[in-house]
Amino acid sequence: MRKKETLKILIFFIVFAVLLLPVSYLLRPDDGHTKATFAGFYAEENNTLDTVFIGSSAAYRYFVPPLLWKNYGVTSYVLATSAQPLDTVPYIIAEAEKTQSPKLYVVEIRRLIMEDYNIKNNLYQESSDRESQLRQVADNMKYSRNRTQLINSTVDGDKTDWLIDIIHNHSNWKYITSKSFGLMLYNKKSSVKSATTIGAWKELQKFETESYAGEQLELENKTKQKLVNLLKFCKGRGLNVLFVSTPYVEDSQYIALENYAAEVIKNYGYGYLNCNYLYDEIGVDFSSDFYNSQHTNILGAEKVTSYIGDYIVKNYAVLSSHGESIAKDWDKAYESWSAIAAAQEKAVKSAVGKNK
Repeated sequence: MRKKETLKILIFFIVFAVLLLPVSYLLRPDDGHTKATFAGFYAEENNTLDTVFIGSSAAYRYFVPPLLWKNYGVTSYVLATSAQPLDTVPYIIAEAEKTQSPKLYVVEIRRLIMEDYNIKNNLYQESSDRESQLRQVADNMKYSRNRTQLINSTVDGDKTDWLIDIIHNHSNWKYITSKSFGLMLYNKKSSVKSATTIGAWKELQKFETESYAGEQLELENKTKQKLVNLLKFCKGRGLNVLFVSTPYVEDSQYIALENYAAEVIKNYGYGYLNCNYLYDEIGVDFSSDFYNSQHTNILGAEKVTSYIGDYIVKNYAVLSSHGESIAKDWDKAYESWSAIAAAQEKAVKSAVGKNK
């Protein structure tokens, strides 16, 4: 009798877990980008991505996987979240490695630089900022041991509503739409392979980065340790990684921090490409290629993607052969994105023309 009761209880918890999991995923917040990005990544065929880009909006506003495919035959994905903390990157890589074996990871580190800058200038609201940034990652990963480890290593205090996020997100039922059900199981392909270009515009003034090329400003111990931990993780796994800072409007302190980070990265044997020294080579035009001081629009994203694509093809063994079905899938993604891009380019050029 006791065995039957135990079995009933076990079955109850199994059924409960099976029902709870999709409901938990359904109630996770959808900002129109992050949830779809993770769902799209999980939906990609196993071991078909040559390169994975990781980072904050400084990655997803700059790197365009369909364009990289069209110009270089490289399959890639941008697994980025808004203001992504650098100490989540090892867990994002571990998540990626479950289904993919990319020949190269490209990690955008500008968020670490800005975090350090904000700490130095008393601008960082750690309690509120950090929770929001971490939840962008944790609340879009599938339940797994890796997700649990991410939460245990990055979240302070009670972790219950992080580990069982339906507790935190239970009131989101009022925001559920038909689109929510499409993303519920985190298995819906991105028609544009995570491309997130934008057709807005703002004229900016170029900062003369080269004038501060010899200056360095040491990272705070806390932020430096995040970078070192990531470098050790990558070394331990034998990963090929290129670290990048995408172009934006800097100041002397940002540049000095980037110069210091470059030395740390170099000491671990990894490459670091600071695009803020490469404005002319990339062809960045501050009068047309941005929509705010921190991010490129469609015109700038195309230029950065082309430069990065050319750089990684020449310096890393990223190219591989892909079967006909994969090639067709990527050709279709390029067609979908190029239609969107054409409208965005038209909007930007129109706005620029009206203000000249």
